[in-house]
Amino acid sequence: MFERFESQRDVYGYRLGATLTMEHDWLGILPLLIDSARSDEVEDFFEYRAAQTRHQIEELNGLFEMLDLAPAQYPSPASSALVRSETAFLGKCAPELREGAAVASAMMLDGVRLAAYTILYDALPGDVHPMARVKVESLLADVRRAHGELKTVLRTVGSRMPGTAAGSPESSEGAAS
Repeated sequence: MFERFESQRDVYGYRLGATLTMEHDWLGILPLLIDSARSDEVEDFFEYRAAQTRHQIEELNGLFEMLDLAPAQYPSPASSALVRSETAFLGKCAPELREGAAVASAMMLDGVRLAAYTILYDALPGDVHPMARVKVESLLADVRRAHGELKTVLRTVGSRMPGTAAGSPESSEGAAS
C-alpha cells in the first residue's frame, strides 16, 4: 500500500485499486441480491449484472497493465460499509419485501459505482496512453448503461409492490378523494 502519494500517478493507482475493491464488494453481495429475487426477471437481471461485474474486474486489471501499474486492491470504505449495511437491511426485510428492497439496495450500491468510475475518468492523468483514456471512457459508459437498466428494474419492481404509490390501491383511492 502507498505510504504517501508522491505523484498524480500514485493517486490514480490508488483510486483504480479502490475501484477494483468496490467491484469485488459488489460481486460479493450479488448472490444475496439474486436470492432475494422473487421474479425470474429480477433474478436474471442480477445474474446478468454479476457477469457484467466480472467483466469490469477483468477490464480494470487490464487498465492496471495498460498504465504500467501493479494490480492491487485498496480500501473502498464507502462500498464496503454500504455492502455491510445493505446486507443487514435485507436480512430484516420480510420475504415479500426483499425483492424490492434488493433492487433498491443495488441502486444505492450502483450510485457509488457510478461516482467511482466518473472519478476514474475525470482524474485520468493527461500523459497516459490514449487507449487508456478510451478504456476508462468505455468502463464509465458501461456503468452508466447498467445504472440506467437498474433504474428501469427498480421502477418495474416498485410498481408491483403493495403500499407503493404506483402499486397501492390506497394511493389511487386517496387521489380520488
